[in-house]
Amino acid sequence: MIAVVSTLVYLLLALDIMMPWKDTPYWGMDIYNYQAIGILNGTLEMPVRIIGYEGHYAPDGTAVSYHGIAPILTRLIVAPFMDLNNPAISGASIWFWCTLGAVFYHLSFHQVAARYWPEESFNRMVWFGVLSFMVWVTAPTLLMVVAVPFYHEPIALSYAMAAICVFCMVRYHFFDAPLSKILIPMGICAAMTVHARPNLALGLLLGTGFLCLVALIGRDRMKMLIPIAVSGTIMVGSLAGFMVLNSVKFGSAGKVHGTYEDTGVQYGPVFWGFEERDSPRASAFIEHGRFNAKRILPNLAMYTFAPPRRVLKSKAPYRKALIAYRKVTTPMLGFIRIYMPTAGAFYLWTGWFALVLLGFRRTGIFTPGGVALLGTTAVPAVVTLSYGTISLRYSFDMWPFLMALAIFSLPAACRSLMDKSTPRKFFLLGCAALVFGLYISLISARTYNNGYQRTFGQVWTYEECAERVAEKGLPSERLATICAL
Repeated sequence: MIAVVSTLVYLLLALDIMMPWKDTPYWGMDIYNYQAIGILNGTLEMPVRIIGYEGHYAPDGTAVSYHGIAPILTRLIVAPFMDLNNPAISGASIWFWCTLGAVFYHLSFHQVAARYWPEESFNRMVWFGVLSFMVWVTAPTLLMVVAVPFYHEPIALSYAMAAICVFCMVRYHFFDAPLSKILIPMGICAAMTVHARPNLALGLLLGTGFLCLVALIGRDRMKMLIPIAVSGTIMVGSLAGFMVLNSVKFGSAGKVHGTYEDTGVQYGPVFWGFEERDSPRASAFIEHGRFNAKRILPNLAMYTFAPPRRVLKSKAPYRKALIAYRKVTTPMLGFIRIYMPTAGAFYLWTGWFALVLLGFRRTGIFTPGGVALLGTTAVPAVVTLSYGTISLRYSFDMWPFLMALAIFSLPAACRSLMDKSTPRKFFLLGCAALVFGLYISLISARTYNNGYQRTFGQVWTYEECAERVAEKGLPSERLATICAL
């Protein structure tokens, strides 16, 4: 029941039917529509007026997108039935992937919980309902559908792919599902994620590869050869396609992004003069790299415990946290941009942290399934933490790791909840954590929605485009081509 109601409410949110406070469109709702149209027409070029500052530009003003192409899958599916210029596709696509991810997380948690709490009882029904509520409501799904900028499309797709992989590994680790049944689905999910969120794909690729190795050295290795070969071929093919796309867009298979320099394909805000080449952010990227291991610990602290600035009446707690963060990071790493709103995961998803803190045990972790589940989800978290920008949406890429820890915490939690001698204060603490996290999530969702309504990411008019082309000094004969729509 919770799953059905949540699914319907999220659909209404994603389609802007339940947005009384919303007055402008979201950033880039047309970007993936036009990217799909371009690919169907045999080109990776993007209309400048659509992609704007989010584009990466060749010296002649030709625009490409650095975001992965996987989210166009939903457009290719609906293309025979509707106009791809319909902005509603963006919200529906995000909703679909978020819901699919929530379904598989729901299955993972409830199957594990049912194994360790098999006896039917009223108490069991209540706590299983609480678990459903946590999976569907106190989770990134709410934040991803309450605002549907194009950034959320690859994140939502990757959220679903990671959830499917987690489910596959749960079936293997807790229920002895044969590897032959899960390697191909995991390979497909990893391959799709390569073209959506490469940082998350890295973990899925390594995890699937590890399980392929486990299968190869197991007793039934001959039976595993076909699943291993199919899964490996899918992943290698996806990586090859990824490198080909990079070569076409950026001139090198190893490049995934434009540059701040004047040569080659350039980062959009720098190309159009919105951001200077020597800005603090650009300088930090150039000097310290986009990914740097020294950022991991301070970023972890910020992602986990940053005070929810928009929720608190006083901004002082957040300011103190920011000052402490800057004091540590600026001398050794330069400027690190932090996007609003800020709300640490501990405050947003307190119920999950309570589950992990009260129930996590190391039993069973050091098995092939346990190593695969934790390793697959930990790698993307570490990579994301090393990045030179902090954003609430990036924390969604670290969600699978929290889910893995929570899944390993379920057996002990179930035993405690079944045990009538367990002190009631633990139950009350868990409920209080859940309610607190829900409150922070709901308030943050409202603020998060407002933050992505179009300003910076608005569609350019022909006149605005022409003005920028003139200021850039591009040839006038290119104007009609650059500003065409």
